[in-house]
Formats: sequence, C-alpha cells, structure tokens
Amino acid sequence: MKKKNTFKIKFFHQMKLKTKLLWVYGFLILVPLVMLSFFVFQTYSEGMKEQLIYSANQSFSQTYDFLDYKFSKVTDVLDQLSNNEEIRQMITGDMVNKDIKQQYWNMLSIRQTFQELENQEDVSRIRIYVDDNILYAEDQINMFGMGNIQEASWIRQMENGQKQVLGFADNPVLSFASRIKSIVDYRQTIGYMRVDIRKSNIENILKRADITEDSMTCLVNKDNEKIACSVNGSTPRVIIDPEESERKFIEEDDGFTEIAVNGRKMLMCQKYLYHSGWTMLTVIPYQTIMRDISSMQIRFFGIMLISSIFVFFMIYLTGRSITDRVERLMCHMKKVQKGETDVEIGEGGGDEIGALYQNFDFMIHKTNDLMNEKYELGKHVKNAELQALQSQINPHFLYNTLDMIKWYSYGKKTEEINEIVSQTAKFYKMTLNKGKSIVTIEDEIEHARAYLAIQNMRFENAVKAEFAVPENLLKCPIPKITLQPLIENAILHGIMEKDDPEGTITLTGSVLKDHVVLTLKDDGIGMDKNNADKILTREIQSKTGSGYGVRNIHERILILCGQGYGLVYKIKEGEGTTVEIHLKYTQ
Repeated sequence: MKKKNTFKIKFFHQMKLKTKLLWVYGFLILVPLVMLSFFVFQTYSEGMKEQLIYSANQSFSQTYDFLDYKFSKVTDVLDQLSNNEEIRQMITGDMVNKDIKQQYWNMLSIRQTFQELENQEDVSRIRIYVDDNILYAEDQINMFGMGNIQEASWIRQMENGQKQVLGFADNPVLSFASRIKSIVDYRQTIGYMRVDIRKSNIENILKRADITEDSMTCLVNKDNEKIACSVNGSTPRVIIDPEESERKFIEEDDGFTEIAVNGRKMLMCQKYLYHSGWTMLTVIPYQTIMRDISSMQIRFFGIMLISSIFVFFMIYLTGRSITDRVERLMCHMKKVQKGETDVEIGEGGGDEIGALYQNFDFMIHKTNDLMNEKYELGKHVKNAELQALQSQINPHFLYNTLDMIKWYSYGKKTEEINEIVSQTAKFYKMTLNKGKSIVTIEDEIEHARAYLAIQNMRFENAVKAEFAVPENLLKCPIPKITLQPLIENAILHGIMEKDDPEGTITLTGSVLKDHVVLTLKDDGIGMDKNNADKILTREIQSKTGSGYGVRNIHERILILCGQGYGLVYKIKEGEGTTVEIHLKYTQ
C-alpha cells in the first residue's frame, strides 16, 4: 500500500507544472461549481413545482367557489318556485273543475314566471310536472303531466328526500328537482319542479381549473359516474365510497396530493359540492410538471457546460502564463550556472514574475558591465570586487528560489508564491542597487530581511531574527552584501546543523570611539576558534565555500575603511557564533 501511494506521489511530482495547475485549479473550481449548480437547480425545481401546485390550488379553489355559487343560485330558484303559493294554488286538484279559460290564464302566468327566471338566471329550462287532468299538462314546453314520469328513476330516488340532482354523461343538461307540496296537506305531493342548466356552461367553468393542456377537471356523482368534464375523453376512475364521500370531502381539504392511475403518477385535488352532492376533482399528470422542469434543466446544464468550458480555458491560460515564464527563467538560470553570462531573457509582463525578469536582465547586464569595468584594476582590488560580484549574482540561490516557487505552485499556494516573488525581486533589486558598491546600514538590514523572509519560507520559519541597531547608525556607510553572507553562514552552518534545526539571529549596534560595531550573533552549533581566526585569511579553505564570502567581506571593509576595521570572530564553546563588523563611524 505504501509503495502504491509512493508511486502516486512520484507520478504527481513528475507531471508538468502546467498539467498540475490544470488538474488542481480545475478540481477546486469546477467541482464546487457543479455542486452549487446542482443545489441551485434542485432548489429552483422545487420552487417551480411548488409554484405550479400553488397555481393549480388557486385555480381549483376559484372554480370550485364559482360552481358552488352557480349551483346555489339554481337551488334558490328551485326553492322559490317549489314554495310559490300562487303556483301551488294553480296546480291543486280542484283546478280540474275550473273552466278552460282560467286554466289557460294560469298556464300563461306560470310560463311567464318561468321565462322571466330563465332570462335572469343561468338556466336552460324550467319544468313543472302537474296532474294529468289539468289542461296544460300536455304543453311539453314548460309543463308536463306526472303520468309520464312515474317510472322515471329520479322520481323513485326522490321518495326519501325533498330534492334530487340529476346528471348523466350523455345528457346535455344537468337538472335540480324537488317536490311541490299541497297547501292544504303538506304530506301530499301535487307536482314536481325541475330546473335544467346547460352542461356546456358547466364544462366551460371547469376548464378554468385546468392550468396545463394535459390536466382534467370533472364533476363526479356519488356513484362515481362522470357528470361533466373539462375535456372530451375518458376520465381517470377514482374510487369513492358513496356512503363516506360526503363526510370525507367535508372534513378533508388537503389540496393536491399524489396518486397513481393505471401506473401513471398524477396530482389530484377533489372537493365536495354541498349544493349539488357532486364532487369536483382535478387531475394533473405529474409528467406535465416535470416536462417544464426538464426543459429548464436542459437550458441550465447547457449554461453550466459553457461556463465550465470558459473557466477551464481561463485556468489553462493562467497556468500557462505562469509556468511558461518560470520555465523560461529557469532555462536562462541554467545557462548562467554553466558560465554563460551573455544572456538576455527579455520582456516578462507587468506582474512579479515580470519584475523578476527585468531584475534578472538588469543583474546580468550590470554584472557584465562591472566585470569588464573592474578587469583593469589592480589584482587585489579586482579579485575582491569579482568575488563580491559573484556573491551578488548567486545564481544557485536564485535557482533554489525558483525551484521553491515551483513546489509551492504544486500546492496551489498563490499567496506564498506572490510573497516569494516579491521578496526575491526586492532582494535582487537591493543587491544591484543601481551599481553602487557602498550602501547604508539601513539598506543592508532591509536586504537581510528580504533574504531571511525567503529562507524562512524555505525552512518553514525555523529562523527568528532580531534587529536592534540604534537609529543614529542607520545612515552609516557599509559595503553592500555584508550582512547577507554572514546570516547565510549562521543559518546553513550553525542553526541548520543543530539536532533541532531552529534558532535565533540577533543584530545589535554600538559606537566605540570612531568605530561602528555591528554584532551579529546566532545560537547555532558554533565553530572552532582556530578555524574562526584562519577563515579571515587564506590559510583555510572551507569545503562548503562559506569562508569565500567571509574573506570577501573582510577585504572589502579593509579597502573602504582601512586597517583596524573588518570582521572579528568571538567564539565561546556551546554558545553559537558571534561576529563583530567594525566600520568607520561617520556622522
């Protein structure tokens, strides 16, 4: 298992930086984008479904209220006519003995009353069934004889009730009927009143409850028979217990619920109509709602796909912009390591990497100029200056810095990369310092801070630094690149050699007569006193090259300040290394 994980890590390390950036940033951006998109789509779909159901409930309620109002008006007309004393008087049994003229006027009066109500109310026709012996019993327009309906089913159904509502699938009208009681004996039925309404009018009202083309709204009687429907065709059969339907629909009004009809998932809402005894129900195929959501889903995923392609393309361009320039800079650095100093990297953009390009070119150009300029000087000065220039260039340090940038980029640590590039640009800018060989102590401290910042990112903040130089000494002159090589030795050959590679470097300053004394102290493993005395001469040559820069610093201070100045090592066993930098004090 360990070998397998090692192989995966090695494979990842061997991938090109550009490929890693594509995978890492692609994963970090596209995965959250996809997850967010699914969340938004799910939320929007649920909201869309709830909105459709809400609209369906609103349409159903409005249609139900309107139908209930219509039926209540019809029952009001029915009650008004059935209890009309004048009509009841006209159709009593003794009307048979009235003369024909009186019966004729009674017929006209009843017909006029019916026609007025038919014109005012939404009814198709009003019928009255009277004794067969009355003259107008054979009118067959508004007045009929009771003998023709004695065997009718609706008459038998009225035996136990005062009213009856009639509706049949093949009948173009819906009817409301009631008994007409005798004025003399309320137990005696002297006729029947029936009010017809056009089924087409009711079906047009039912269509208002259909919010989609596939939905259907119907009126169903207690026997589960379709009375009227908003569309032509078959109505899904909903099993309703006739004995429990009224109680059920009066007590329950839960809006639309999910049902299955012939294996198809549907939404259904049903409610009992009090004035008719029928049930109004609306059925909406579930696929109708999902069809709208699916259409929106296609558009949504299309937008997400286009967005993902755009994001991936931008990641590719960004990764390529970074890696191509870093690889180009590393290639030129390798040439410098091989001794080819006549190189020019060119334009690198306006960001930190571009600034590093400019400083690299400036450093190479300045190095070549200084090397040519100093070539004709005396041997001692030439050697000292050439060594200083080589310490300035320090291509190995720059290469390690670029390598560190590369590894940080593997971990997508953008802020750390920005910090490294900024500190490196600052470091080399102060290293070059426009070709000046003499700087202030303040500049040297800033130069050292930039170097420590880079090294701490390399060694995970293992080195703490404390600078306590009095302000009146900060403007004193000092050869540039004095502190950095000493701090480098303190880190690499002192602190990093400890069992616990962590430590502190302190820099203090004081004035002793005409000397400025800068004291640099570390708590590393220390060094042998004999070697410390010899490292400032050519009697010892460090295998690591640490003495190379120290001698160079010492000789340049001697050239600047004269004899009696330079570096002094003070060694105490087990207490690290202390080096004093003696400079000429000038106010």
